[in-house]
Amino acid sequence: MKILLLMDNRGDSNWGSQATTTKLVHALKEQFPGAEIQGVRRKAAGIRGISRKLAEAILPWSLRLGSWNDPITCLALRLCTKGWQHLIDWPDLIVMNGEGTLHSQGQVKRWLPLAAWLKQRRGCPLWVVNTSIELEDRSYTRLFRVALSYADRVVVREPFSAEVARDLGVEAEVSADCAFLATPDEDFDVDAFLERIGVKKPFAIVTGSAVGKYWQPSDARSVLDSARKRGLDLLFAASTGDDRDLYTRLALQLPLVGERDLTPYQYMSLIREAEVMIGGRFHPSIFAAKVGTPFVASESNTHKMPGTMQLLGTPELLVPISDPARQAAMLDHILANRADYSEKLRRRAAELACVAKRNAEGPLVSKPVPERTSSLLWPSVATAGGVAAFFLFPNSWVVFGLVGLTSLLLANRVPSRTPSRLSPAVGLVLLLAAASLGGDLYDGGLIDHDGSPKHERVWYLGL
Repeated sequence: MKILLLMDNRGDSNWGSQATTTKLVHALKEQFPGAEIQGVRRKAAGIRGISRKLAEAILPWSLRLGSWNDPITCLALRLCTKGWQHLIDWPDLIVMNGEGTLHSQGQVKRWLPLAAWLKQRRGCPLWVVNTSIELEDRSYTRLFRVALSYADRVVVREPFSAEVARDLGVEAEVSADCAFLATPDEDFDVDAFLERIGVKKPFAIVTGSAVGKYWQPSDARSVLDSARKRGLDLLFAASTGDDRDLYTRLALQLPLVGERDLTPYQYMSLIREAEVMIGGRFHPSIFAAKVGTPFVASESNTHKMPGTMQLLGTPELLVPISDPARQAAMLDHILANRADYSEKLRRRAAELACVAKRNAEGPLVSKPVPERTSSLLWPSVATAGGVAAFFLFPNSWVVFGLVGLTSLLLANRVPSRTPSRLSPAVGLVLLLAAASLGGDLYDGGLIDHDGSPKHERVWYLGL
């Protein structure tokens, strides 16, 4: 059994991405003993500049049409698969680790078509798992609908994404994030670490947020002062570079802990010793629930935070990051009921760990690839342009040939009811007809041997 894991984030600097992908791989190995798993990192399709613009412009169109063989699309595919082309024809199962990638952002214009193309090329099952789906920009709707129609399984990690999938006409299973399968590092000496960074118990952990740019310094200071008044020492845990930028912007005078200091599982051990966690990072909130540490959560850039709060049965813990008064009130409420919240979160997180295994469980059935169609419009327009070019630039046979060739390259670009396999053939016929018309005009004496027309009506014919 050969499994190709798209968006393999085990080597990512983000604690959550490391943990959730690692546990997804473990779950796949449990489900398919002896399977060989090869991963492709999310950044593997991270081309830049004009190459990126080309890929993001071309691949969604190729996906809509289900046609990948024209030279422009082949170039875009080669650019996006540079470095892992040896894996294209390798897998028996393609697993796309969606995480928080599937929302309105540029990289889905590369990754979703790539996944569909691999499915069509290999004919093997495609699973899109461990994912949230959100459409903030409705212009992405068709891309998501078509791409996900190729998937044999779509497994989302919270109920709101299931509703989005249903609106797209896609059947999705509701599971939980694979980070619920993570466990703390029992060998990590938390006390020694706290002593090294100068933090004393009892303490609280402050994290960043995907919407941290909306967290104003005055609001942050207000929340942190509320924690200090309750006798809590503080440290800031940065999961990403954005969190480090937030730490700098807010000018927080706190010990800073990052991915260079701790593994995800050591971080879980640290969270377990904290009285409370304050912040809006998705996976650290899951870590906190797993070890029974209550937290004041804030919104994220998708509905993954409210969705997970619903799964945990604690929607009241989600407080707007721009409302320090409510954050302080929730902090008081949590500290007053810490034991109850700790038990509730730990119990529910253990249940969700079992649910998260569904990401790796499913039948190895590959459904037929959806049929796509293309149009005669572009080859017709391009070929007509070739005729016009012949009359406007009678000595430029190269121009005429290039425009005619364009009719073939564009033959699969616009959807209609014409079968895509006919479009290139019809484009070629139109090109030959145009060439024949040009030759007849030349041989018939309507055009001089120097290329100039002998009669004005030739210009009208050409246009």
